[in-house]
Amino acid sequence: MYTELILGCRLREDTPDYIIEALDHVINHISEDDRTISQEAEEFIETYDIPRIFWSSSFYFGVCHSHRIFEYNETARCYVLDVRSNSKSGLKIDKFLNVLVKYIKAGSGSHDIYAYVHYEEDKMPTIYSLTPIEE
Repeated sequence: MYTELILGCRLREDTPDYIIEALDHVINHISEDDRTISQEAEEFIETYDIPRIFWSSSFYFGVCHSHRIFEYNETARCYVLDVRSNSKSGLKIDKFLNVLVKYIKAGSGSHDIYAYVHYEEDKMPTIYSLTPIEE
């Protein structure tokens, strides 16, 4: 079963270098076979299966093409991560988001929503935010 991920956030200044390196490698340099990365970055990529999470897509969902941007934003003075994908990595997505949240500076809106995760058989998505959302 596929899980849709919509992720958008600004990263804090104290985000470890190996996470920055891993995200940059997977999103911006994955086709460059000769680019070496640190052991920590490689382990982070493998632990959370980040290429599969960020690059996979499925026609089950309305938006079936993956999209990803990772860049340093001069105006915000921080790294910005923007991903939309569909993968068979639901459990790894949750684990990845639980690690990443420690380094998220901002999401969207008054609750700083940074991720929307929708497992294809669930009626409702899971919303991840920096502050609790009351119903």
